[in-house]
Amino acid sequence: MGGNEGVLDRVLGVGFAAQDAARGAKHHRHIDHDDHLEGVRRAGEEPLKRVVVDLGNHGHPVRLPVSVRAMGVDGAGKGPHMDFEHRCVIVTGAAGNLGAAVARTLAAAGADLVLVDREAASLETLAAGLVARQAPLIVAGADVRQGAACAALAQKAIERFGRLDALANTVGGFAMAAIADNAAANWDMLMDLNARSALNLTAAVAPHMQARKYGRVCHVAAAPGLKAPAALGVYAASKAALLRLTEAFAEEHRRDGITANCVLPTTIDTPQNRAADPKADTALWVKPEAIARVIAFLVSDAAGAVTGAGVPVNGQG
Repeated sequence: MGGNEGVLDRVLGVGFAAQDAARGAKHHRHIDHDDHLEGVRRAGEEPLKRVVVDLGNHGHPVRLPVSVRAMGVDGAGKGPHMDFEHRCVIVTGAAGNLGAAVARTLAAAGADLVLVDREAASLETLAAGLVARQAPLIVAGADVRQGAACAALAQKAIERFGRLDALANTVGGFAMAAIADNAAANWDMLMDLNARSALNLTAAVAPHMQARKYGRVCHVAAAPGLKAPAALGVYAASKAALLRLTEAFAEEHRRDGITANCVLPTTIDTPQNRAADPKADTALWVKPEAIARVIAFLVSDAAGAVTGAGVPVNGQG
């Protein structure tokens, strides 16, 4: 099944509660406020100065996690061709469990980061703990359901770092309802968070990547996007839309040096998901850090031959 999301909380960084915790529920709308994990700065280093940009337009978003030893990536996010020095990566939903893990992994590999979420305070906390080559750009309040906000976000990245190499998008939403039990009430929300946001973000970064004949895009999908279980029809449709959009974009830019892929994580091992389902067998839940390493691989030079894929992330990492 792939119940790895919590419902919707903000427009950039909503955590995912385990679907298993809601089995049998006709309607599941769990609001999940993720704890923002603190990174570790090298001893003696001064906190980095952050550049904060507020784009207004607060909305409702989501996020997710990553990992990849099989692909030659170590715990610091480095491996063959995994050096991100002088690469600019936008991380949306950066204050969430998964988004924060992605940010830490990429920072450790030398990436210049644009951290995006609803609230500046959460992003400031994350940025203060990053071991980064240089200070990240913080963009607070961007409503990625709006194309103009996404275009402004991409432009801010260009103005700050002079380039835009990759997008790691962890925004999304989750809700359960059987088709006959007013599942239609969730349609607009889930399509906005899981498909429209990804469409807008991808469209916004595409011209900058195409101009340089290089780019990496990675979104977070889910297994129900391939086959829908009961009570997840609308959610599955939104994730299927995300997969199809990613496949289409990959084909459209196959000759432009741009790749686009999705990860499909199983239940993510977060404090919120454990609290939502305290009796669950968490042995095979995937750690955010494990998912993050997979995402890091997919937005690296090493993954240049991988495009249009939906990559399952369902092991222990």
